[in-house]
Amino acid sequence: MSNSAAAWLRTVAAIGSFDMPSVSWAAPRRRSVTRDRLPSWDATSQPTISVLERPTADTVMISWRDACTGHYGYQKWRLFTTRKRGVCALSGRPIAPGDSVYAPQLLGSAPGNAAAMVLAACIDAARPAEAA
Repeated sequence: MSNSAAAWLRTVAAIGSFDMPSVSWAAPRRRSVTRDRLPSWDATSQPTISVLERPTADTVMISWRDACTGHYGYQKWRLFTTRKRGVCALSGRPIAPGDSVYAPQLLGSAPGNAAAMVLAACIDAARPAEAA
C-alpha cells in the first residue's frame, strides 16, 4: 500500500472516531411550521389578491400584495379543510372549522401571509370572471 493511501485511510479512521450524531437519510422531513401553530391572520390587513391560474383541482396560483405581510407575485395555495376559525382574506366572510379553504403552501420558512385563508367558494366565484 502506498504512503498516500495509508495516509488517507488514517484520515478516514480519524473522522470515524469523532462522536457525531447519526444521520438517517430515510427519516421523513418535518416542516418547521405547521398550520395549527401559526398565529391568527390579522383580518384588518387589506391585501390585493388576484387569482392567476388554477393548475390542479386542489391548487391555485395567487398574487398577493400587502404592505404588512409582503408581496408574493406567484404563490401556490392549496385546498384543505380548516380546523380553525378565521376570516376570508378575499371576501371578509367568516370561516368556520370544517370549511373548505385555500391557504399558502408551507415549504421551508413560513411566508408573511401563511395564516391567511380564502374560502374555496370565493376562489370558484373569482376565477371565471378573470378567465373571461
